[in-house]
Amino acid sequence: MATELFKRTLTGLGFTTATLIVFLLLHHFPVQDFPVGAWLILGAFLIPPTFIALWEWKELRIAFFSEFEWFVIGAIYLFGSSAIIAYFMAYEPWIALWLMSVPVAADTGAYFAGKKYGKTQIFPVTSPKKTYEGAVGGAISAFAISFLFYWFGKVSIFELLATVAIFPASVAGDYFFSYLKRASGKKDAGSSLPGHGGFVDRFDSHFLSNWTYFILIGVSKLTALVTYWLW
Repeated sequence: MATELFKRTLTGLGFTTATLIVFLLLHHFPVQDFPVGAWLILGAFLIPPTFIALWEWKELRIAFFSEFEWFVIGAIYLFGSSAIIAYFMAYEPWIALWLMSVPVAADTGAYFAGKKYGKTQIFPVTSPKKTYEGAVGGAISAFAISFLFYWFGKVSIFELLATVAIFPASVAGDYFFSYLKRASGKKDAGSSLPGHGGFVDRFDSHFLSNWTYFILIGVSKLTALVTYWLW
């Protein structure tokens, strides 16, 4: 258990360091001044892990879908999510950092709260280690990190309120891939990341969170447009 936790911690620190390096590079080479260089940096950071995640995705296919249909669904879901975070990393870096931090905070809070207080299982078959107590800990952590971003003026009240949707989306994304792994008889989606399994295991909660925020932005803009025309 200690070795597994050490591997998870080491891998997490590695990704955190890589993310910070990318943000620093984009700060010195903003997309507005160095568009080619900035997008090359983002591509090198996001495209390889997304391809690996797509490879892992195809091994989790639901029998209802053909291999081609499942591949297309995965390509849209995974690459769409990466494109969303890439856009915000390029043009709204603090939004991107917030969007990446909320699922991490939720997962971390749920892990430690569940480990210490967890008793009541949510989905005993699909995710036997997930508990309601852990979920509460995850919610507290997610809203705490969002409040810190808001308090220091890095995100608006919209992002703070959006956490109401981002947090359950991150949990649902985690459960969705847990279901796929159980249904396909796999413990992990892959073995590319020590202590985590594969890239899908590591970023399962991020994929749906990114899409959820993207949809919220779209709905808010559409609402504003409709309101403008009606008034």
